[in-house]
Amino acid sequence: MLSTYIKLSSLLILLFSFSAQANDLDFTISGSGHTLNIEQDGQNNDIDFTANNFVSGTITIQQLNNNNDIDVTVTAGSGSGSWLTIYQNGNDTYNANLWCNHSWCGMTVDQR
Repeated sequence: MLSTYIKLSSLLILLFSFSAQANDLDFTISGSGHTLNIEQDGQNNDIDFTANNFVSGTITIQQLNNNNDIDVTVTAGSGSGSWLTIYQNGNDTYNANLWCNHSWCGMTVDQR
């Protein structure tokens, strides 16, 4: 009985040590003057992000490791500019839509 318990507990420890979950992040923000920094470290992560009426702010999204995905839509209201930066380190994908309705806005994408 004791050897069965040891074998079962060893199997559970082995299963838990190799299970890994991806992190999915879905959110929407709106307003002006915000700074948003997101960093995901791991594999198979997904970010779906929408910023509405985003003015005078900065958004920085970083994903480290492989098989990560970013889908971003930014719509900006009138006023001063805003900036979006996407940094991905690994075998990753992104889809970014940036619509500016003010003096300036910009986007930087860095994939390595």
